Amino acid sequence: KTDGNNPFQDNNVYKPMNRSMLVLIISFSLTASPWAQSAEEKLLVQEIAYNADIMVNANLDGHRIRAGEAMVSLLDSLLARQDSYKVSLDSIPWLSIVHGAEFRLVTWQLKESNEKYTYGGFIQWTDRIVRFKDTRPFINGSSFSTYTPSSWYGCIYYKIIPFKSEGKEYYVLLGFNAENSSINTKVADVLDLTGTDIRLGVPVFTGKEEAMTRLMLTYGDISNARMTYDP
Repeated sequence: KTDGNNPFQDNNVYKPMNRSMLVLIISFSLTASPWAQSAEEKLLVQEIAYNADIMVNANLDGHRIRAGEAMVSLLDSLLARQDSYKVSLDSIPWLSIVHGAEFRLVTWQLKESNEKYTYGGFIQWTDRIVRFKDTRPFINGSSFSTYTPSSWYGCIYYKIIPFKSEGKEYYVLLGFNAENSSINTKVADVLDLTGTDIRLGVPVFTGKEEAMTRLMLTYGDISNARMTYDP
């Protein structure tokens, strides 16, 4: 049927689209693509949550390890996407996420066996991601040492507390580390973002002979211990 208002048809003879119709179609195409991207991100988050659940709750060591490897691979795929910082991971209970003013710190725990726990994590800004590598065991001196993300006292961080010392802003990170089947450790570490490189551990805690870079509380697995912040 011929319609005088139809730009595509007039007595079966094709006419080019007018400019307003062309702009409308282009605008629709440009605004439609983010919806598809969001759907892909949502699927990635679901797959991350699925493997994180298995990584924490599976009975068999091999299943937990395999799921942990899959989860890390999926996280890498998500973090490689533009604007991944805007994708919330807070709904995944098997990841521990603490937020700073302009960054988030994500950590997790993998029980490889009754006697071996390993930790992973990363810190992310809108334009930068730094991964953390668990390099324990540290023989001695962790209460007085400074570490880096590539040489990290691995743990799950469950609270972040900003504070200032000598005019600089730092963050206390309260964390938990399951050493093995016998002992656990609670940690109060200090995140230092004041320089070019990220540091973990700043000598701000009072010690008997010298200032300590972090507080560490090691206790038996059959016991309960709390490390909290009292303002």
